[in-house]
Amino acid sequence: MHLTGRVRWVLRDHYYVDRVAKHGMSVDIFNLDTNHADHHGAKDVCCQCFGYSAKFGLNQSLCDDAQRGDLVCLGGDVAMFDECVAKIETWASESYTRAMQDIKASTATFKIVNTHYSPHYHMNRTKMMQYALCRQAGVTAWFNGHTHGFSHDVAEWGTHFFLNGGGGGYWTRNLPGINNGLVKNGAWRVTLDYYAQVHVAALMAQSAAELHPSRILGHGDNFYWNGVGTDDVKYRLEETFEKVYNATSLQAIPWLNVAGNHDIGGATFICGESDGNFRECEDEDELLRYLDIRFEAQANYTSPHHNRWQLRGHYYVERVVKGGVSVEVYNIDTNHAENHGAKDVCCQCYGYAPKLGLDTWVCGDPQPGDVGCMGGNVSLFNACVAKIESWADESLTRAMDDMKASTATFKIVNTHYSPHYHMDPAKMEKWYKLCREGGVAAWLNGHTHGFNHDIAKWGTHFIQNGGGGGIATSNIPAMDNGQVKTKWVVEGNPYGFMELSFSKDWLKVQFATFDNQWTFGGLDWNATRVGGVQRGHCWFIPRTFRESLGVECKSSVNGAIGAPIDDDDDDVNATNV
Repeated sequence: MHLTGRVRWVLRDHYYVDRVAKHGMSVDIFNLDTNHADHHGAKDVCCQCFGYSAKFGLNQSLCDDAQRGDLVCLGGDVAMFDECVAKIETWASESYTRAMQDIKASTATFKIVNTHYSPHYHMNRTKMMQYALCRQAGVTAWFNGHTHGFSHDVAEWGTHFFLNGGGGGYWTRNLPGINNGLVKNGAWRVTLDYYAQVHVAALMAQSAAELHPSRILGHGDNFYWNGVGTDDVKYRLEETFEKVYNATSLQAIPWLNVAGNHDIGGATFICGESDGNFRECEDEDELLRYLDIRFEAQANYTSPHHNRWQLRGHYYVERVVKGGVSVEVYNIDTNHAENHGAKDVCCQCYGYAPKLGLDTWVCGDPQPGDVGCMGGNVSLFNACVAKIESWADESLTRAMDDMKASTATFKIVNTHYSPHYHMDPAKMEKWYKLCREGGVAAWLNGHTHGFNHDIAKWGTHFIQNGGGGGIATSNIPAMDNGQVKTKWVVEGNPYGFMELSFSKDWLKVQFATFDNQWTFGGLDWNATRVGGVQRGHCWFIPRTFRESLGVECKSSVNGAIGAPIDDDDDDVNATNV
């Protein structure tokens, strides 16, 4: 019964979703029913052994493992037992099916499962199908109780499983650690995540001191969560760019940047002069003007270090010539993508939902006309999307013309999105055509916070390079769409970056991450011990890439390296990798 104030006891159904949004960040909590579990779950509930043993005057020790058909299990009534178990199974099946659909469709920053049971501690291997839910749908963390203790297990695909059962009401006890080949106990990511961007900056400084790069490529989402405005751009660039990448070896290198979805609003209001003060636009003219203003705030910044911050337009080309080798970097705008791209930016749901008093779960997949999408104003939404589409159209048209006229040894695309991971088939095909006909040797993008290497049948190499810190790393599964196929996906969820080196005949791409001399101090920066660079997956892309897909380097390491990677020595205070 609710009398006054806000309802705080919530149990809406066997399955329900709750979305929380604050400061441009969203968390979807998927509340699941897992009472079909084997450990004190459906069987014990339906047997009702402690009731029947007392009724029949039997010793309660029989209830330790009562089985279907036993007298102490529902009085031996098998049909009634089966009906009871089937009822509980339907709750779990509904939770699993609906959660798989909803989590895959979710655009939340973090996706969390809240339930009673753990897949690996409390279920048989068949019911551990919940792993597929976590892996395929992208669950960040799974929280459960039942066992009255605490543990933290990490899956090889990145989901974190937390046992959180020692809240009182029953005495505490713990389970031994687990390593079932898929999930392993003991890795506390906070030891690395908190200063991840600073750690990666130190790696980049070491790499630059060794390789003396001519350029650094930035793939967008330069400022989480909502980008910057004219009033805070200088402060934000000083704090999160100049002061982070401040090593001497980095200060004179031009950074070629593009904009990501978070740079032009993310999913909250677009108009306004600074993060925390963005507001609803008054009309179409103001909306379209502020899309430009938000981009130009970054584009107009002048770095005190050799003017190294570069964002010269939605499309621009940088040509580098050295040692008889020419490389052209085509910086293009792909924010028309489906995955958190133009639709979510223009809906501005995380602005409209709080304004209109809506639960932010409506922002999971807002559609034109929904009240959570631009307040239901379809005309304004369409104008916004058309503006962002025009940036992509300009990039596509100009890049095709420039690439066909180019005499560069290698042509590289730098952008925010991947055609096959982040776009619908129609948009994907347009960019594939650019790569085929324009002779693109390599396409590098961010958005997804991980690393992988995919190769097209016609020879273009697609490199996802999104785990540079600033947000926790996570990966996506390998893919094969008939045109592009994955060659490598990084193991674990390490931070790092890709290094590109060129000769007259070859482009070398190699993953760089932390070596085993690093110690990460979590929130205590002074406890961090800086180590060196360890290099992993490596591939030689030939100048004649249309004729050959290239060859893996002899030095290539495709297994788990860097951090965070599961390690038996990991603990909450320091992670040695």
